[in-house]
Parts: sequence; C-alpha cells; structure tokens
Amino acid sequence: MSHAITTVSPRARRGAGLLSVLRAFALTAALLFSAAAPADPVRAEQIMQVIRTERALLDSHMMYVNMYLDSGNINAAQFSLSMAYSDAIALNAKLAELSNELRSSRDAGQYTNLQALERAIQFCDVARKNMQMIQSYLLTLQMERPPSQFTRMLLSTQFQLFEIKMRDLQQAMSEA
Repeated sequence: MSHAITTVSPRARRGAGLLSVLRAFALTAALLFSAAAPADPVRAEQIMQVIRTERALLDSHMMYVNMYLDSGNINAAQFSLSMAYSDAIALNAKLAELSNELRSSRDAGQYTNLQALERAIQFCDVARKNMQMIQSYLLTLQMERPPSQFTRMLLSTQFQLFEIKMRDLQQAMSEA
C-alpha cells in the first residue's frame, strides 16, 4: 500500500485561514440581522437540522485529522484541521442562533412545557461553550509542532461533552 504525502503550500494555508475568517464574519453578520426575527418553534427545529448537518461535516473533517495525525502526516492534517476549525465556527454560530430562537420562543409564550424549554436553553448554552473549547483545541493543534497527544485527548473529551449536551438539548426541545 502506498501512502501519498500531501503537502499544503503556505499560500494554500493562508487561503484556508482567510476563508475561515471570511466564513466566520459572514456567519456573525447573519446572526446579528437574524436576532430580530419573530419566534418560531419550527425555525428552531430547522436550525437544529442545520446543526446536525454541520456536525456531520465536522466529524468527517475530524476523521481525516485523526487519520493524518495517526500516520504522522502533519502537513495533510493541517488542511483538515483548518476545515474542522471552520466547521466549529459555523456550529458555534448556529448554536448562538438556536439559543436566540429558543429564548424568543420562551418570550413569546410558544411552548407547552416551560421547564423543558428552560432546560433546552441551558443545554444549548453549555453545548455552545463546549464548541468554543473545541475551537480552541483545534486552533492549538494547528499551532503545535508536532500536535500533542494531550491536546488531542482534551479535544476528544470536549467532543464527548458536546455530544452529551446535544442529546440533552434535543430531548428538552422535543419536550418543550
């Protein structure tokens, strides 16, 4: 079996970094203008579906990150790390949008179970904090030479905590 060594030029890395920054800016701008939208529980579920899709994309990029890091191909891992970082930014923005939508639903009285909705808001906020930590660890892995096992372990733990909160969030949303 032959292993192709993929090298990513510094220019391509800068381009990927610029793409990440532009994507984050666009998502932030969209969040700022979407805050005034009326509350809609259906909209919250639509946002949740986008979050599921973004999470699948992040998991896909993380599969490549781990595969490349395990094989010692740090250059190839860098591109996948930047893509995973960009996915984490997008997820964080969508979680903020979902949190705002859940709060708007609460404020508009669009719920059947207030306690479940309050739990959903809390779980969403904690999941968002987990995603912010995931972003931090992804950025740290990009800067470490070579990426450390300890940072990878911390990242894995944050993914596990995020998954637990997302399950809790989905359950609470279904009860609200």
